[in-house]
Amino acid sequence: MGTIKGLAVGWDLSRRLHHSFTGSVHSVFPHTVNIMDDQGGCLYCLSSRGSPVPNGLLVPPQGTFAGFIRPGERVVNCGPFLLVMGSGQAAYTCRDVPVWQPVPHPVVDVHPARLRANLQRLRILLGGRGGLAALLGWRIAGDPLSTLAKTALPAVLQLEHSLRQMDPGGLQEALQGLLGLGPGLTPAGDDFLAGMLAAFHVTAPSHPLLETFHKEVLARARNATNIISFTMLKYAGMGQGPPGALAAAAAVAAGDPANLDNAVAEVLAAGATSGGDILTGIAFGCLMSHDIDCELEGSGKAFLPRLS
Repeated sequence: MGTIKGLAVGWDLSRRLHHSFTGSVHSVFPHTVNIMDDQGGCLYCLSSRGSPVPNGLLVPPQGTFAGFIRPGERVVNCGPFLLVMGSGQAAYTCRDVPVWQPVPHPVVDVHPARLRANLQRLRILLGGRGGLAALLGWRIAGDPLSTLAKTALPAVLQLEHSLRQMDPGGLQEALQGLLGLGPGLTPAGDDFLAGMLAAFHVTAPSHPLLETFHKEVLARARNATNIISFTMLKYAGMGQGPPGALAAAAAVAAGDPANLDNAVAEVLAAGATSGGDILTGIAFGCLMSHDIDCELEGSGKAFLPRLS
């Protein structure tokens, strides 16, 4: 296979490609290769079917990556903007490739009536998906909880209370119960937190709560979860989280309920349960953003009954 020119390179990966580094293939999926560099960083090679990410290289489709890349193979950035995997079976050049920069998402004010309708619809869309998705049905309709959701519930209760009260000690305790919770490359608890960060970025990006929350998440995540999840959470706190998460957060908070299915489809495509866990975090983040706004305005009225 000859050298293939990439289609787009994320802004963070572009910065790193100016310097030589080595690493290895962590895991391979049909359209994604997860790579760990020897400095403990994480980057991705994505087929053009995916969406650009800050630390990823988007390349033309060549069938499935699993056909010619294997976990454990060495990865070398052997010169400015050239990435080689394995024994030269995959070589990509990033020279003169457009650098992807995310466009900030417009701020959205939570619309109570639409939020209510969208949460009801989202509950239906997430029905039976496993992970933490059952938390939403429990929150708004008293649905039964899955085993994993039952495990997460005390931490979710603590998280909401601590964020509302700006209680650092309680926040740290809550995060210890969520970070790394569940199986997979991005555990359910991490996906849930990434969804919350996306919701806060769309509905309350200038609120000091967002910065405090993100700092605490990263401080605890470094030793509580894996590098892939840590990287996801790092970018989520910068408003550059999982593909489609910001658009889905805007749709849940204030979008037309008739269009919700399309808005969440990209997020639901993110793995077996990850999409549902991200969307559940988005739902809770939108609810919390509205609750906090009510308290700041002095109304004291939460939109829906609180987790208590």
